[in-house]
Amino acid sequence: MSDTEIAKYHGITTTELRARKSIGNARAKQDSILQAEKLREKGYGYTEIGKIMGRPESSVRALLAPGEKDKADAIQTTANMLRDHVDRKKYVDIGRGTEIQLGVTTTRMNTAVAVLKEEGYQVHSIQQPQLNSVNQFTRQKILVKPGISLAEVNANRGNIQQIHDYSEDNGRTFFKPEPPLNISSKRIAINYKEDGGDKADGVIYVRPGVKDLNMGESRYSQVRIAVDGTHYLKGMAVYKDDLPHGVDLVFNTNKGNTGNKKDALKPLKDDPTNPFGAITRQVRDPKTGKVTSAMNKVGAKEGAGEEGAWDTWSRNLPSQMLSKQSPDLAKQQLGVTYERRKK
Repeated sequence: MSDTEIAKYHGITTTELRARKSIGNARAKQDSILQAEKLREKGYGYTEIGKIMGRPESSVRALLAPGEKDKADAIQTTANMLRDHVDRKKYVDIGRGTEIQLGVTTTRMNTAVAVLKEEGYQVHSIQQPQLNSVNQFTRQKILVKPGISLAEVNANRGNIQQIHDYSEDNGRTFFKPEPPLNISSKRIAINYKEDGGDKADGVIYVRPGVKDLNMGESRYSQVRIAVDGTHYLKGMAVYKDDLPHGVDLVFNTNKGNTGNKKDALKPLKDDPTNPFGAITRQVRDPKTGKVTSAMNKVGAKEGAGEEGAWDTWSRNLPSQMLSKQSPDLAKQQLGVTYERRKK
């Protein structure tokens, strides 16, 4: 029988069928790894373990390879992360595009959700009106605890929350947002409209080689940068060598000079987990996992805001995801893409 026929027979969708298969395969692999590890601890060699388990030696070596157990545990780790958010926030958006911002594959996301559904958690779909349209709607999937009805979700649309955790290794580990590093406003110069700043509105020039302004592997990125603990810079950051002495950042703006530098910046929001009002990723030390830079990249890895990702972003992120970003992002990304192609 085909997957479609099997799913129809059991009264489920093919997506649910594939998720259940993934759950079963992951659990079987976890059991096999555990058995192989126990036999190895008892002193058995790879060939002997293979004979006991009915597997070729190469398969045993693969099971015992470093990191293999982490891969097998990734589905459960992702499910645990989702469960934690639902238990705390009650109504959590897991619609299309969420897996991209989380840094996991669609299959892993669907499988993790299926694990929670087996525990009694529910997924409800609601229709949200699209921006600038009264007749167009986007279907939004909401993950909730057992016993919460669709009617309750509809009545609490304003309480639906996003997930800001993200993974760099496809769900094996997740990072929670930390308070952003702050930059002193003394290190920032403003290029106002009367200085020509309107011609590069929203572009942030960054001095290369400054540790706390490191953009990781990117040469440019859509970022948010906290300033003095009260405000933040918002725009497309690009490295530039010839910045004025004593200045590490130059912010281009179409605003005029009021005499107060912070009038060109935006005030931080009173939300410790999301002070910028946008989903961001922090630059971390790959060994320690600690936040090492004030650059908070908008969007997901290999997704919104990342270098060279405009094409991928436009193909893979639906209107529901795009609606959560600033309209200025499209303008700035197109500008960068145009200049790159022109060169």
